[in-house]
Amino acid sequence: MRYIYWLLLMATAVVAVLNFRIRCESFGCMGLGVAWFAWSGLYLVTLIAGLIALLKARDDQNKRPVTWPLMGQLAGGLALGIYWFIGVSGVS
Repeated sequence: MRYIYWLLLMATAVVAVLNFRIRCESFGCMGLGVAWFAWSGLYLVTLIAGLIALLKARDDQNKRPVTWPLMGQLAGGLALGIYWFIGVSGVS
């Protein structure tokens, strides 16, 4: 299960980078919003897969390859949430 989590985590990171490279189109950036909404669904699926992999690990040796990436994923998601909040609310 941890290999599936790792693949999903890499896909989530690649899609996030690609979403940052998308520029607004003529119809009001709707495509950008749809892309980030799809990314948030992928993020949630990846987070659930990581938690399942962590719970299925039998000992600490098998938990270590999942724990640190899971913490990194949570930190990255929190950072993107703060970035979004600051950008949407206009706080500067």
